[in-house]
Amino acid sequence: MPAFLYMGLIFALSSFAIDAPSIRAFPFQDKGVHFVEYAALGFLCAHATLNTWPQRHPFRTLALGAFLATAWGLSDEFHQAFVPGRSADHLDLLADAIGATTGASARGLLRWFAARRARAAEIAEETPSSALPETKEMT
Repeated sequence: MPAFLYMGLIFALSSFAIDAPSIRAFPFQDKGVHFVEYAALGFLCAHATLNTWPQRHPFRTLALGAFLATAWGLSDEFHQAFVPGRSADHLDLLADAIGATTGASARGLLRWFAARRARAAEIAEETPSSALPETKEMT
């Protein structure tokens, strides 16, 4: 649901021309905004695909999340071509794709770290206390 809501927000913001002077202060200006916007969407889409298909290989579900976010970027660029004051740009789409892939990758890293931490906790629980080295108490 969060990914769909965010997609709706992107569509709504793309429906009218925005003159935001603060964007000019942002590094890489418009492309940077596209990167950050679609990194968030890529993260949300990857989260959704990981939760929808938990038994599938994580790389495939993360790639699907990045693909869905990039496809939304393509549809957004197409939509902007028909909005007065906006234009479609292939470099914006490239920034969208790189951002979506980065966001999906970040979600994958979080999943990997969480799984690694869970495995370490399981190993710690399985280790009997007799296997731990004895400590001498000082009296």
